[in-house]
Amino acid sequence: MHRLTRAVAPVVMLAVLTHGAPVSATVTAQFWWTATGTSTNNVQWELAGRSYGDSETIDQAMGTVQVISDAHTATALQAQLSGATPAITLTGATAGDLVILRLRRDVANDNLAVDAKLIGIVINYTRTA
Repeated sequence: MHRLTRAVAPVVMLAVLTHGAPVSATVTAQFWWTATGTSTNNVQWELAGRSYGDSETIDQAMGTVQVISDAHTATALQAQLSGATPAITLTGATAGDLVILRLRRDVANDNLAVDAKLIGIVINYTRTA
């Protein structure tokens, strides 16, 4: 588990789009998480992404950040699954590309006063013909 405190740097993840059929240029994400506290306050996760092809400069801007809020169940250490984020655009996405996703806990706008522990992320995407 990755513990995301109220003062945390972003987490960066790497993925490679599979070869074969092209993939849509958008994805959504859901977050498996838990917390030690017993409040019903919200945690907010934010995610942005970008696709890079071979020999493409990687210092380009990420796509628009999308945010999802999820309320804690008030039971400590229960596995919780957020709803899906709005669509996250992966600019220039084609099969075989490197995808970089940047995840942060949006502590400026959530009110969960304890650490949120990220268990995993579900990335949903569509393959197009």
